[in-house]
Amino acid sequence: MLELLAPAGGKEHFLAAVDSGADAVYFGLKRFSARNSAENFDFEQLDYCLKYAKTFGVRAYAAMNTLVKDSERKDFIETVLRLYEMGVDGFIVQDIFLGKRIKAEIPEIRLHLSTQGGACNAYAAEVAKEFGFSRIVAARETTLEDLSEMAKIIEVESFVQGALCTSFSGECYASAFIGGNSANRGRCKQPCRMKYSLNGAKPDYAICLKDLSVGPDIAVLRDTGVSALKIEGRMRRPEYVSAAVKYYKKLMSGMNAREEFSALKRSYNRGDYTAAAGRKNDIISKKTQGHIGEAVGTVIAVTGNRIKVSSNLKPEKGDAFKILRNGEETGSAIIRKVIGSRGRFEAEYRGAVKPGDEVRITTDVGLNEKLLSSKRLLPLSVTVRAMAGQPVSVTAEGGGRKTEHSGEIAAAAENRPLSAEEIKEVFSKTDKFPFAPEITVETDGAFIPRSVLNAIRRGVYSDFFEGAVKRRAPLSVDIKKIIGG
Repeated sequence: MLELLAPAGGKEHFLAAVDSGADAVYFGLKRFSARNSAENFDFEQLDYCLKYAKTFGVRAYAAMNTLVKDSERKDFIETVLRLYEMGVDGFIVQDIFLGKRIKAEIPEIRLHLSTQGGACNAYAAEVAKEFGFSRIVAARETTLEDLSEMAKIIEVESFVQGALCTSFSGECYASAFIGGNSANRGRCKQPCRMKYSLNGAKPDYAICLKDLSVGPDIAVLRDTGVSALKIEGRMRRPEYVSAAVKYYKKLMSGMNAREEFSALKRSYNRGDYTAAAGRKNDIISKKTQGHIGEAVGTVIAVTGNRIKVSSNLKPEKGDAFKILRNGEETGSAIIRKVIGSRGRFEAEYRGAVKPGDEVRITTDVGLNEKLLSSKRLLPLSVTVRAMAGQPVSVTAEGGGRKTEHSGEIAAAAENRPLSAEEIKEVFSKTDKFPFAPEITVETDGAFIPRSVLNAIRRGVYSDFFEGAVKRRAPLSVDIKKIIGG
């Protein structure tokens, strides 16, 4: 089954990926991550997210994809071991030789060769497989023919959405050279997003690449035999993660995704996208370098600090816009108070704006709320048995797992017994756990204090959530053999 892999720069991003239907999520810690400026995870946050993911059978991969200094190797291996014991499914590693040594000493571990490993042909696939890697994250420059050949040898993961690096496969030293912040240490300052003047010409974003958006062409990727489709974006907002996952899940199901594509553009769109990095020429975004959203209208009048816009959009307070002329940004606007009638609206603006300028929405308040409002719930079959003179017992079953609890002995009711409906009401409260319980009650009119039922409910749902992750026993590993010390 083709896997859709989503980015998580922090806890909220991780939950958005799972809620939106991702098959797997990749994340980084505070160290050893190629997205050092992302929020990233501590172990406590990750523990909760792993349980959340595993509740729905979603896999979790740790991006440990910076180059590792000799002085850091011990910490690196200890971190890998801790994550493995926590239940992480795999590790994305850049250093292929360090990966080889890890696999030799820890054969149980699953390794993915990072895109920064530069694997783009069958020879690289053979080497990665020989070194113990289970999957290659293919360089974005890889041709369809090479993807097909690689997929015959090893699992291949191919990017379908997100930022593109101007350098080959992210192996860029420009940031380190200019300011001492190495991309290969997770600290890229993105000099490719700066303006440059070539041969005295007007400065523009000469080496700024558009975002990749393969979109409907995923059918072509599927035909190559790749195992996973990857969304880039650990530095982006949770709304982007949700929009991208929903867009590609819709496409993967063979359905029309026009509405989801609109949501994706409003969440993040650099350069109106390029469909296939390395396979088409329209990849440079010379006039803009950031998020330009989706075109929604045209400026028809400018008065004071306000503009009138011809548009079918029904804006909300807080919506924000960029204003472009011939592709170049001339200003920005925001809705502080909704003013307008059918076919037009007004907004406060900044910049050198003229009638005829294009208006593009970059923050859609209503859409953002909608994207993060849908929560994934696991159907649970909950059976509560309350018979006088017997311990109250509760069974919860769902997602291929089952847990059982028993509590105090139920008493015969002296006055009014607790009804089946009242018991159902107690167990319908899920304490913010992601469950949708279907409750069956067996009772002979026994009496149980609500406090007792509440305690049992909390225990059942907590245990079921906690049990989603299968903790692994600590491994006995000679770290010195791996690090060579």
